[in-house]
Amino acid sequence: MGEGFTGKDSRALSVLCPSVRLHLFMTSLPLHPLVVHAVVVFLTVVPLLVLVSLVWRGLRDRLDWLLPVAALVGAISGLITKETGEDFEHSLPRTAITPLVHDHTRMGDIAGLIGVVFFAAVLAWWLTTTKVAAPWVEAKLGWVRKGPWPVLAIAVVAVVSVVTLVLVVLAGHSGATAVWTTN
Repeated sequence: MGEGFTGKDSRALSVLCPSVRLHLFMTSLPLHPLVVHAVVVFLTVVPLLVLVSLVWRGLRDRLDWLLPVAALVGAISGLITKETGEDFEHSLPRTAITPLVHDHTRMGDIAGLIGVVFFAAVLAWWLTTTKVAAPWVEAKLGWVRKGPWPVLAIAVVAVVSVVTLVLVVLAGHSGATAVWTTN
């Protein structure tokens, strides 16, 4: 089978802070194909839930604080997946780096960042609509629940949710194409 991947062979990266290090490989498996599944779940299911919550108030009230928390998990997993993907690409032999791999890297860079934008949009929308934290929001950020802000937040979160879905699906498709297409 081979000797496996040793610690000195792998490139480490700092994602959350300089003292937190993620290694490209976990035993002999690359980390990127493992963590990408968190993005697939959180940055597809949560935008769909947000879109449904925009028209179904009962779901929005039930999910309330879970939506921004899940969007935060999606944003973090998107950034981790983006970084592990870049390191994985750098660990491949030059002959394995095809235009399909480059396309996937570009799409992954965009999808990783859209997760952060999605979280910000969900948080802004949540602040304008939450019932759970309404007293705190009105005391500290009362202006976000008045005037044009709630309608603006709804419009922004709707657009960003759709864009997030599209970009994550395109990034995933380009990754699957890069893996399963033989040249």
